[in-house]
Amino acid sequence: SRLSRELLPFTPALTTLIMVDCDESAAAVVVVKHEQLRTLDLTNVKFGALPAAVGRLAKLETLNVTACGLHALPPELGRCAALQTLRAGGNRLAAWPAALCTLTNLKTLYLDTNRLTTLPPDICKLTKLGGNDKFHLYGNPGLVAPPYSVVEAAEGKSKRETFAAICDWFK
Repeated sequence: SRLSRELLPFTPALTTLIMVDCDESAAAVVVVKHEQLRTLDLTNVKFGALPAAVGRLAKLETLNVTACGLHALPPELGRCAALQTLRAGGNRLAAWPAALCTLTNLKTLYLDTNRLTTLPPDICKLTKLGGNDKFHLYGNPGLVAPPYSVVEAAEGKSKRETFAAICDWFK
């Protein structure tokens, strides 16, 4: 369904917004206008590129950009210090930007079914990922740094063991 652009500026207290399958331009307006958002679900909004203005969402705790056709995540997303959950599976991401290794509150990360080839060593600074089972990398067979074989070798083990194996590979 279409969300009226006229309605968006009149919702200053909005903290949760779900815009699944929404028009790309309406979703971009939300990112610019609603800096108080804590939860933003943009599943299946075909951006190609997430607006850099997402970095203004300082209170954002949960971001879902699953199946948005993204080729990259903007480095400005690293300014979202409150971010705890990032779901970015089913895109075309080739790399995890080093600038996002500052997201130290991140507890849940879904990067499954992308085109990842590299992860920066600093991903190991996201220590809260290592303490749970919400770190997903499966479906990235082109991963070379660390090699996908490290991820495959941890198959059947917990996600925290996968995270530990990745960090061990970087040492």
